[in-house]
Amino acid sequence: MKKLIAILLGVLLFAFPLAACADTPTGKPDDGGAAYVDPDLPDGTTENLEGYDLGAFDLGAYMTPIWNDGGVAIAETAFVRKEKDGSIAPIELLYPIKQIASVRSYGLDVLYEEGKDYSLTSDGKLRINPDGAIKAMDYDEFYIDTYDPTSSAMMPERYGSGAQIYREAIVENGEHALGMTEWQIAVTYRHAALWQGSVPKTQSDRLPRTNAILGGGTAKLKVAVLGDSISQGWTASGYENVDIAPHCPPYTGLFEASLKAKFGEDKVELRNFSLAGKTSRWALYEQNGVANLENMLAYAPDLVVIAFGMNDGVSIPSADYGDNIESIIDKITARNPKTEIVLVSPMLPNAEIRVNWGNRTPILARQPEYKAVLRRIAGERTAVAFADVTSVFQAVNARKRFIDYTSNNVNHPGDYGHRLYAQTLYKTVVGD
Repeated sequence: MKKLIAILLGVLLFAFPLAACADTPTGKPDDGGAAYVDPDLPDGTTENLEGYDLGAFDLGAYMTPIWNDGGVAIAETAFVRKEKDGSIAPIELLYPIKQIASVRSYGLDVLYEEGKDYSLTSDGKLRINPDGAIKAMDYDEFYIDTYDPTSSAMMPERYGSGAQIYREAIVENGEHALGMTEWQIAVTYRHAALWQGSVPKTQSDRLPRTNAILGGGTAKLKVAVLGDSISQGWTASGYENVDIAPHCPPYTGLFEASLKAKFGEDKVELRNFSLAGKTSRWALYEQNGVANLENMLAYAPDLVVIAFGMNDGVSIPSADYGDNIESIIDKITARNPKTEIVLVSPMLPNAEIRVNWGNRTPILARQPEYKAVLRRIAGERTAVAFADVTSVFQAVNARKRFIDYTSNNVNHPGDYGHRLYAQTLYKTVVGD
């Protein structure tokens, strides 16, 4: 439990004052347009979808981009929770369901039975049978009437005096806790909707040296990652401090494995210099962060992935965040002028809770602002690309709930979220 508390506190506690936000961010797409459209494609006859069902982690399937999935969503996660009256409301997935291939446990090791455990509604939602084998969290376990500041198992709600459950997937004292994934399922289904959200832009032209190394010769691409807990690996099932089925690597591992699958096992080496609970200030102003940056520079990477923002967003103004990122870039290029850089914007945290200290500012605050900052920085520099993870998650949030893809109900993604990070980063660096 001490390890669990330390992780959460490391994410949420900062030694600098909080800045107020004028507006309440929604976490929804901000381009003014609809995120999804159903083209009313004919359903056709029932297909045999058995070939899409996954009983274990599969790199190719997990890296199929959600914006171009060929009409089949694979192992999309969803959270099962009871309503106040004990019923289970039909679950809306990323797209309206046309036909279900499979519903499995989060770990993919349990296959549920259609008709007995679940069914499909007429409007394309997933109905969970309350008498079936799929586990559902009680309403009163998720929503707590009164926040207890002495408890490490809850977070205060954004409004009022209540709280929501906090539960992390983690290995602690030899025990493998499932966190929020205990109540999540993985759904594979045919749909007939088109992605209308943001599609990440391929920016291989901004990373010519990276792609030249990958594309030929015997040189190995050296990749370094510098970021916070999400980049460290929290909370992919395959991360060493989680280690639960289906053992999906964190987004950095998915990215590395995908590059190796395309360009060769010996063409890529990735080292991770990320640490949980850190902000963009860490590498510049904290002693261990400065030392860590020095170690990264000594590695002489060809490509650096910089991915701060989740923790910054609680309190660091956009201008200061941008200054920090630019200072990190300057230190990298001063030491290694040929190094190319990818800036990664963050996913968005739980919009309904606050930090558990001080004046309890909302956890979702400035994070949505940072994508514009990173886009500007990349546009003003050479050999710097921008991976817009934020916009992908904003489009997803237009239909899916945060609890459908979080591992702790605060700020960490599960496997589905790490897949979105990896798909966006891969598309940005090398394309489809």
